[in-house]
Amino acid sequence: TGLKKMFQDAEKDGVKFMVTSGYRRPEIQQYLYDLWLKLEGEKASDYIAKPGFSEHQLGTAVDLTDASIGYAGVSNKFAISKGGLWLWRNAQKYGFIMSFPKNKKKETGFGWEPWHWRFVGVETALRLKNEGKVFNELNLNEEPLVYKGDDKVTLSADAFVSIWVDSGGKEKILIEKNKNKQLPIASITKLMTAMIGRERLDDGDKIVFSDESLKTKGASGFYQSGESLFFKDAIVAMLIGSQNETASAIAEKIGTDEFVRNMNEKAAKLGLERTRFVNPSGVDPEIGDEEMNISTVYNIYQLVRFINEQYPDILEVTKRETFQIKNTGDVLIGEAINTNKLLSGSGLPFNVLGGKTGETARAKKNLVLMTDAPCGGKIISVVLDSGDNFTDMKKLLEYIDGSYSFACL
Repeated sequence: TGLKKMFQDAEKDGVKFMVTSGYRRPEIQQYLYDLWLKLEGEKASDYIAKPGFSEHQLGTAVDLTDASIGYAGVSNKFAISKGGLWLWRNAQKYGFIMSFPKNKKKETGFGWEPWHWRFVGVETALRLKNEGKVFNELNLNEEPLVYKGDDKVTLSADAFVSIWVDSGGKEKILIEKNKNKQLPIASITKLMTAMIGRERLDDGDKIVFSDESLKTKGASGFYQSGESLFFKDAIVAMLIGSQNETASAIAEKIGTDEFVRNMNEKAAKLGLERTRFVNPSGVDPEIGDEEMNISTVYNIYQLVRFINEQYPDILEVTKRETFQIKNTGDVLIGEAINTNKLLSGSGLPFNVLGGKTGETARAKKNLVLMTDAPCGGKIISVVLDSGDNFTDMKKLLEYIDGSYSFACL
Protein backbone atom coordinates (compact mmCIF):
# COMPACT_ATOMS: atom_id res chain seq x y z
CA THR A 1 0.00 0.00 0.00
CA GLY A 2 2.83 2.38 0.87
CA LEU A 3 4.61 1.65 -2.41
CA LYS A 4 1.43 2.14 -4.44
CA LYS A 5 0.69 5.46 -2.75
CA MET A 6 4.30 6.60 -3.25
CA PHE A 7 4.15 5.76 -6.96
CA GLN A 8 0.82 7.58 -7.37
CA ASP A 9 2.06 10.74 -5.65
CA ALA A 10 5.34 10.68 -7.58
CA GLU A 11 3.46 10.47 -10.86
CA LYS A 12 1.60 13.66 -9.91
CA ASP A 13 5.07 15.27 -9.79
CA GLY A 14 5.97 13.88 -13.22
CA VAL A 15 7.99 10.89 -11.98
CA LYS A 16 7.28 7.47 -13.48
CA PHE A 17 8.82 4.65 -11.43
CA MET A 18 9.25 1.01 -12.27
CA VAL A 19 10.23 -1.91 -10.03
CA THR A 20 13.10 -3.92 -11.49
CA SER A 21 13.26 -6.39 -8.59
CA GLY A 22 10.97 -7.09 -5.66
CA TYR A 23 10.49 -10.28 -3.63
CA ARG A 24 12.96 -13.02 -4.51
CA ARG A 25 12.56 -16.72 -3.84
CA PRO A 26 15.64 -18.40 -2.27
CA GLU A 27 16.55 -20.20 -5.50
CA ILE A 28 16.50 -16.89 -7.43
CA GLN A 29 18.78 -15.27 -4.85
CA GLN A 30 21.11 -18.27 -5.09
CA TYR A 31 21.21 -17.97 -8.90
CA LEU A 32 21.97 -14.22 -8.76
CA TYR A 33 24.61 -14.68 -6.08
CA ASP A 34 26.39 -17.39 -8.05
CA LEU A 35 26.19 -15.33 -11.26
CA TRP A 36 27.65 -12.16 -9.73
CA LEU A 37 30.33 -14.14 -7.94
CA LYS A 38 31.34 -15.68 -11.26
CA LEU A 39 31.38 -12.31 -13.03
CA GLU A 40 32.94 -10.11 -10.35
CA GLY A 41 34.75 -12.46 -8.00
CA GLU A 42 34.90 -11.68 -4.27
CA LYS A 43 34.08 -8.00 -4.76
CA ALA A 44 30.55 -9.11 -5.75
CA SER A 45 29.86 -9.60 -2.03
CA ASP A 46 29.78 -5.81 -1.78
CA TYR A 47 26.63 -5.72 -3.88
CA ILE A 48 24.85 -9.07 -3.69
CA ALA A 49 23.75 -10.80 -0.48
CA LYS A 50 24.12 -14.48 0.19
CA PRO A 51 20.89 -16.48 0.00
CA GLY A 52 18.99 -16.07 3.26
CA PHE A 53 20.52 -12.65 3.93
CA SER A 54 18.93 -10.52 1.22
CA GLU A 55 16.34 -7.88 2.07
CA HIS A 56 14.56 -8.93 -1.11
CA GLN A 57 13.74 -12.25 0.55
CA LEU A 58 11.87 -10.35 3.30
CA GLY A 59 9.39 -9.04 0.76
CA THR A 60 9.92 -5.48 2.01
CA ALA A 61 12.58 -4.24 -0.44
CA VAL A 62 12.43 -3.14 -4.06
CA ASP A 63 14.94 -2.07 -6.68
CA LEU A 64 13.63 0.99 -8.53
CA THR A 65 14.27 2.90 -11.71
CA ASP A 66 12.40 5.61 -13.60
CA ALA A 67 11.62 6.96 -17.06
CA SER A 68 14.16 9.81 -16.87
CA ILE A 69 17.01 7.30 -17.30
CA GLY A 70 15.16 5.06 -19.73
CA TYR A 71 14.23 2.61 -16.95
CA ALA A 72 17.84 1.45 -16.65
CA GLY A 73 18.22 -1.16 -13.90
CA VAL A 74 20.70 -1.21 -10.98
CA SER A 75 22.38 1.95 -12.23
CA ASN A 76 24.16 4.60 -10.16
CA LYS A 77 22.61 7.12 -12.57
CA PHE A 78 19.38 6.58 -10.67
CA ALA A 79 20.82 8.61 -7.77
CA ILE A 80 20.63 11.85 -9.79
CA SER A 81 17.65 10.87 -11.90
CA LYS A 82 14.34 12.64 -11.53
CA GLY A 83 13.01 9.66 -9.60
CA GLY A 84 16.10 9.21 -7.43
CA LEU A 85 16.06 12.84 -6.32
CA TRP A 86 12.32 12.66 -5.64
CA LEU A 87 12.83 9.59 -3.43
CA TRP A 88 15.60 11.26 -1.45
CA ARG A 89 13.22 14.10 -0.60
CA ASN A 90 10.02 12.11 -0.08
CA ALA A 91 10.47 8.34 0.41
CA GLN A 92 10.49 8.54 4.21
CA LYS A 93 6.97 9.99 4.18
CA TYR A 94 5.79 6.65 2.81
CA GLY A 95 7.93 4.52 5.14
CA PHE A 96 10.83 3.80 2.74
CA ILE A 97 14.58 4.22 3.27
CA MET A 98 17.62 3.73 1.04
CA SER A 99 19.09 0.61 2.59
CA PHE A 100 22.63 1.12 1.36
CA PRO A 101 23.56 4.82 1.10
CA LYS A 102 27.02 6.24 0.43
CA ASN A 103 29.65 6.02 3.16
CA LYS A 104 27.71 3.46 5.21
CA LYS A 105 29.39 0.22 4.11
CA LYS A 106 30.79 -0.32 7.60
CA GLU A 107 27.28 -0.23 9.04
CA THR A 108 25.43 -2.09 6.27
CA GLY A 109 28.08 -4.43 4.86
CA PHE A 110 27.26 -3.34 1.31
CA GLY A 111 28.33 -0.60 -1.07
CA TRP A 112 26.19 2.24 -2.38
CA GLU A 113 22.93 1.13 -4.02
CA PRO A 114 20.79 4.20 -4.78
CA TRP A 115 18.17 2.02 -6.47
CA HIS A 116 17.51 -0.25 -3.44
CA TRP A 117 14.71 0.93 -1.12
CA ARG A 118 13.22 -0.84 1.88
CA PHE A 119 9.93 -0.33 3.70
CA VAL A 120 10.44 0.09 7.48
CA GLY A 121 7.34 2.12 8.43
CA VAL A 122 6.81 5.86 8.48
CA GLU A 123 7.95 6.51 12.07
CA THR A 124 11.20 4.59 11.66
CA ALA A 125 11.89 6.01 8.20
CA LEU A 126 11.43 9.58 9.43
CA ARG A 127 13.69 8.95 12.41
CA LEU A 128 16.45 7.43 10.26
CA LYS A 129 16.24 10.29 7.77
CA ASN A 130 16.41 12.93 10.50
CA GLU A 131 19.32 11.24 12.28
CA GLY A 132 21.24 10.25 9.14
CA LYS A 133 21.28 6.60 10.16
CA VAL A 134 20.64 3.28 8.45
CA PHE A 135 18.38 0.54 9.76
CA ASN A 136 21.32 -1.51 11.05
CA GLU A 137 22.17 1.28 13.50
CA LEU A 138 18.91 0.87 15.38
CA ASN A 139 18.92 -1.02 18.66
CA LEU A 140 15.75 -3.11 18.37
CA ASN A 141 15.91 -3.98 22.07
CA GLU A 142 15.54 -0.37 23.13
CA GLU A 143 12.80 0.57 25.61
CA PRO A 144 12.00 3.65 27.68
CA LEU A 145 14.89 4.42 29.99
CA VAL A 146 14.83 6.51 33.17
CA TYR A 147 17.06 9.51 32.82
CA LYS A 148 16.02 11.65 35.78
CA GLY A 149 13.41 11.96 38.50
CA ASP A 150 12.98 10.11 41.77
CA ASP A 151 11.18 6.80 42.21
CA LYS A 152 7.85 8.14 43.35
CA VAL A 153 5.25 10.78 42.79
CA THR A 154 2.85 12.06 45.43
CA LEU A 155 -0.79 11.39 44.57
CA SER A 156 -3.97 11.23 46.61
CA ALA A 157 -4.86 7.85 45.08
CA ASP A 158 -4.37 4.76 47.22
CA ALA A 159 -3.32 2.75 44.17
CA PHE A 160 -2.01 3.68 40.74
CA VAL A 161 -0.03 2.32 37.83
CA SER A 162 1.30 3.48 34.47
CA ILE A 163 2.42 0.87 31.97
CA TRP A 164 4.04 1.34 28.56
CA VAL A 165 3.18 -1.20 25.87
CA ASP A 166 5.04 -1.23 22.57
CA SER A 167 3.53 -2.15 19.21
CA GLY A 168 4.77 -5.71 19.59
CA GLY A 169 3.06 -6.21 22.95
CA LYS A 170 6.07 -5.84 25.25
CA GLU A 171 5.16 -4.03 28.47
CA LYS A 172 7.11 -2.08 31.07
CA ILE A 173 5.72 -0.78 34.35
CA LEU A 174 6.82 2.86 34.55
CA ILE A 175 5.54 3.51 38.06
CA GLU A 176 3.14 1.78 40.46
CA LYS A 177 1.75 1.80 43.97
CA ASN A 178 -0.35 -1.04 45.39
CA LYS A 179 -0.85 -2.45 41.91
CA ASN A 180 -2.46 -5.64 43.24
CA LYS A 181 -4.61 -4.13 45.99
CA GLN A 182 -8.33 -4.82 45.56
CA LEU A 183 -10.41 -1.65 45.56
CA PRO A 184 -13.90 -0.60 44.39
CA ILE A 185 -13.88 0.46 40.73
CA ALA A 186 -17.27 2.19 40.35
CA SER A 187 -18.14 3.03 36.72
CA ILE A 188 -14.90 1.67 35.27
CA THR A 189 -17.11 -1.44 35.45
CA LYS A 190 -18.89 -0.21 32.33
CA LEU A 191 -15.90 -1.13 30.14
CA MET A 192 -16.56 -4.79 30.95
CA THR A 193 -20.31 -4.22 30.52
CA ALA A 194 -19.67 -2.78 27.05
CA MET A 195 -17.47 -5.73 26.09
CA ILE A 196 -19.98 -8.36 27.24
CA GLY A 197 -22.71 -6.42 25.45
CA ARG A 198 -20.64 -6.46 22.26
CA GLU A 199 -20.25 -10.24 22.56
CA ARG A 200 -23.89 -11.00 23.32
CA LEU A 201 -25.94 -8.40 21.45
CA ASP A 202 -26.36 -6.97 17.97
CA ASP A 203 -26.39 -3.27 17.09
CA GLY A 204 -30.07 -3.39 16.19
CA ASP A 205 -31.25 -5.08 19.40
CA LYS A 206 -33.67 -2.96 21.43
CA ILE A 207 -32.63 -2.04 24.96
CA VAL A 208 -35.80 -1.33 26.93
CA PHE A 209 -35.81 0.69 30.14
CA SER A 210 -37.85 -1.15 32.75
CA ASP A 211 -39.10 0.24 36.04
CA GLU A 212 -36.37 -1.81 37.71
CA SER A 213 -33.54 -0.41 35.59
CA LEU A 214 -34.76 3.14 36.20
CA LYS A 215 -34.46 2.55 39.96
CA THR A 216 -30.68 2.11 39.60
CA LYS A 217 -28.74 4.55 41.79
CA GLY A 218 -27.60 7.68 40.02
CA ALA A 219 -30.03 7.35 37.12
CA SER A 220 -29.61 10.17 34.61
CA GLY A 221 -33.32 10.97 34.34
CA PHE A 222 -33.22 10.86 30.53
CA TYR A 223 -35.61 7.93 30.08
CA GLN A 224 -39.21 6.90 30.71
CA SER A 225 -40.35 3.38 31.59
CA GLY A 226 -40.83 1.38 28.41
CA GLU A 227 -38.62 3.67 26.33
CA SER A 228 -35.98 1.93 24.21
CA LEU A 229 -32.67 2.54 22.48
CA PHE A 230 -30.94 0.46 19.88
CA PHE A 231 -27.96 -1.29 21.44
CA LYS A 232 -25.50 0.60 19.22
CA ASP A 233 -26.78 3.86 20.78
CA ALA A 234 -27.23 2.51 24.30
CA ILE A 235 -23.58 1.49 24.56
CA VAL A 236 -22.45 4.98 23.50
CA ALA A 237 -24.80 6.73 25.95
CA MET A 238 -23.65 4.40 28.74
CA LEU A 239 -19.95 5.00 28.17
CA ILE A 240 -20.00 8.72 27.45
CA GLY A 241 -22.56 9.74 30.06
CA SER A 242 -21.62 6.93 32.46
CA GLN A 243 -25.34 6.12 32.67
CA ASN A 244 -26.08 3.55 35.36
CA GLU A 245 -29.65 2.79 34.28
CA THR A 246 -28.46 2.14 30.71
CA ALA A 247 -25.93 -0.39 31.98
CA SER A 248 -28.70 -2.07 33.96
CA ALA A 249 -31.02 -2.09 30.95
CA ILE A 250 -28.33 -3.66 28.74
CA ALA A 251 -27.83 -6.41 31.31
CA GLU A 252 -31.60 -6.97 31.60
CA LYS A 253 -31.73 -7.69 27.86
CA ILE A 254 -29.75 -10.88 28.56
CA GLY A 255 -30.91 -11.38 32.14
CA THR A 256 -29.04 -9.52 34.86
CA ASP A 257 -27.81 -12.61 36.74
CA GLU A 258 -26.60 -14.26 33.55
CA PHE A 259 -24.98 -11.03 32.35
CA VAL A 260 -23.05 -10.54 35.61
CA ARG A 261 -22.01 -14.18 35.48
CA ASN A 262 -20.68 -13.55 31.96
CA MET A 263 -18.70 -10.57 33.30
CA ASN A 264 -17.02 -12.71 35.95
CA GLU A 265 -16.39 -15.55 33.51
CA LYS A 266 -14.71 -13.11 31.14
CA ALA A 267 -12.60 -11.70 33.95
CA ALA A 268 -11.44 -15.21 34.84
CA LYS A 269 -10.69 -16.02 31.20
CA LEU A 270 -8.54 -12.89 30.91
CA GLY A 271 -6.63 -13.77 34.07
CA LEU A 272 -8.07 -10.89 36.10
CA GLU A 273 -7.75 -12.93 39.27
CA ARG A 274 -8.47 -10.11 41.72
CA THR A 275 -11.52 -8.74 39.89
CA ARG A 276 -15.15 -9.43 40.86
CA PHE A 277 -18.43 -8.01 39.59
CA VAL A 278 -21.79 -7.98 41.37
CA ASN A 279 -23.63 -5.55 39.08
CA PRO A 280 -23.23 -4.13 35.54
CA SER A 281 -23.01 -0.43 36.51
CA GLY A 282 -20.52 -0.17 39.36
CA VAL A 283 -22.91 1.52 41.79
CA ASP A 284 -22.35 1.15 45.52
CA PRO A 285 -24.40 -1.59 47.21
CA GLU A 286 -27.02 -0.87 49.82
CA ILE A 287 -25.75 0.10 53.27
CA GLY A 288 -24.67 -2.98 55.15
CA ASP A 289 -23.95 -4.98 51.99
CA GLU A 290 -20.23 -5.42 51.49
CA GLU A 291 -20.48 -7.05 48.04
CA MET A 292 -19.34 -4.59 45.39
CA ASN A 293 -17.38 -4.46 42.13
CA ILE A 294 -13.69 -4.64 42.91
CA SER A 295 -10.45 -4.94 40.99
CA THR A 296 -6.84 -3.75 41.03
CA VAL A 297 -5.06 -1.10 39.00
CA TYR A 298 -3.07 -3.84 37.28
CA ASN A 299 -6.17 -5.86 36.41
CA ILE A 300 -7.81 -2.71 35.00
CA TYR A 301 -4.72 -2.16 32.87
CA GLN A 302 -5.02 -5.73 31.59
CA LEU A 303 -8.70 -5.21 30.79
CA VAL A 304 -8.12 -1.98 28.87
CA ARG A 305 -5.22 -3.50 26.96
CA PHE A 306 -7.41 -6.42 25.89
CA ILE A 307 -10.27 -4.13 24.88
CA ASN A 308 -7.89 -1.98 22.84
CA GLU A 309 -6.61 -5.05 21.01
CA GLN A 310 -9.91 -6.87 20.48
CA TYR A 311 -12.65 -4.22 20.71
CA PRO A 312 -11.00 -0.91 19.76
CA ASP A 313 -14.39 0.59 18.89
CA ILE A 314 -15.22 0.65 22.61
CA LEU A 315 -12.28 2.92 23.40
CA GLU A 316 -13.03 4.99 20.30
CA VAL A 317 -16.46 5.70 21.81
CA THR A 318 -14.90 6.94 25.05
CA LYS A 319 -13.07 9.68 23.11
CA ARG A 320 -16.32 11.35 22.06
CA GLU A 321 -17.15 14.51 23.99
CA THR A 322 -20.92 14.43 23.44
CA PHE A 323 -23.62 12.18 22.01
CA GLN A 324 -27.12 13.04 20.83
CA ILE A 325 -29.34 10.26 22.23
CA LYS A 326 -32.27 9.20 20.09
CA ASN A 327 -34.73 6.45 20.95
CA THR A 328 -35.73 3.65 18.57
CA GLY A 329 -38.40 5.97 17.17
CA ASP A 330 -35.65 8.42 16.13
CA VAL A 331 -36.85 10.97 18.70
CA LEU A 332 -34.14 13.06 20.37
CA ILE A 333 -34.07 12.36 24.12
CA GLY A 334 -31.12 14.45 25.19
CA GLU A 335 -27.37 14.90 25.04
CA ALA A 336 -24.85 12.74 26.89
CA ILE A 337 -21.73 14.65 27.95
CA ASN A 338 -18.47 12.84 28.57
CA THR A 339 -17.52 12.62 32.24
CA ASN A 340 -13.79 12.58 31.43
CA LYS A 341 -12.39 16.09 31.99
CA LEU A 342 -9.03 15.09 30.50
CA LEU A 343 -10.55 14.05 27.19
CA SER A 344 -9.29 17.10 25.31
CA GLY A 345 -5.76 16.36 26.47
CA SER A 346 -5.27 20.04 27.24
CA GLY A 347 -2.12 20.46 29.31
CA LEU A 348 -1.21 16.76 29.12
CA PRO A 349 2.15 15.62 27.71
CA PHE A 350 0.57 12.77 25.70
CA ASN A 351 -2.40 12.47 23.35
CA VAL A 352 -5.49 10.86 24.95
CA LEU A 353 -6.75 7.76 23.11
CA GLY A 354 -9.61 6.82 25.44
CA GLY A 355 -10.52 6.01 29.01
CA LYS A 356 -13.22 5.79 31.65
CA THR A 357 -14.07 7.59 34.85
CA GLY A 358 -15.68 6.18 37.97
CA GLU A 359 -16.95 7.78 41.17
CA THR A 360 -19.09 6.67 44.10
CA ALA A 361 -19.08 7.47 47.82
CA ARG A 362 -17.31 4.21 48.67
CA ALA A 363 -15.04 3.93 45.64
CA LYS A 364 -14.12 7.64 45.71
CA LYS A 365 -12.76 8.90 42.37
CA ASN A 366 -11.23 6.53 39.80
CA LEU A 367 -9.87 6.90 36.28
CA VAL A 368 -8.24 4.79 33.59
CA LEU A 369 -6.64 6.58 30.64
CA MET A 370 -4.91 5.30 27.54
CA THR A 371 -2.56 7.71 25.80
CA ASP A 372 -0.06 7.45 23.01
CA ALA A 373 3.66 7.27 23.79
CA PRO A 374 6.56 9.09 22.14
CA CYS A 375 7.83 7.12 19.13
CA GLY A 376 4.86 4.74 19.17
CA GLY A 377 3.18 2.36 21.57
CA LYS A 378 0.65 3.16 24.28
CA ILE A 379 0.68 4.19 27.93
CA ILE A 380 -2.19 2.85 30.05
CA SER A 381 -2.57 4.52 33.44
CA VAL A 382 -5.00 3.77 36.26
CA VAL A 383 -5.78 5.54 39.55
CA LEU A 384 -8.14 4.07 42.16
CA ASP A 385 -9.43 5.37 45.49
CA SER A 386 -8.44 8.94 44.63
CA GLY A 387 -9.45 12.24 46.15
CA ASP A 388 -8.97 13.97 42.78
CA ASN A 389 -8.66 11.51 39.90
CA PHE A 390 -8.03 14.10 37.18
CA THR A 391 -5.27 15.92 39.08
CA ASP A 392 -3.70 12.60 40.05
CA MET A 393 -3.71 11.39 36.45
CA LYS A 394 -2.22 14.64 35.19
CA LYS A 395 0.58 14.39 37.79
CA LEU A 396 1.19 10.78 36.82
CA LEU A 397 1.59 11.56 33.12
CA GLU A 398 3.77 14.58 33.85
CA TYR A 399 5.99 12.42 36.04
CA ILE A 400 6.40 9.88 33.22
CA ASP A 401 7.15 12.61 30.71
CA GLY A 402 9.79 14.10 32.98
CA SER A 403 11.34 10.83 34.14
CA TYR A 404 11.59 8.73 31.01
CA SER A 405 13.38 9.11 27.73
CA PHE A 406 11.57 7.10 25.07
CA ALA A 407 13.68 5.41 22.42
CA CYS A 408 12.10 5.43 18.97
CA LEU A 409 12.28 1.99 17.39
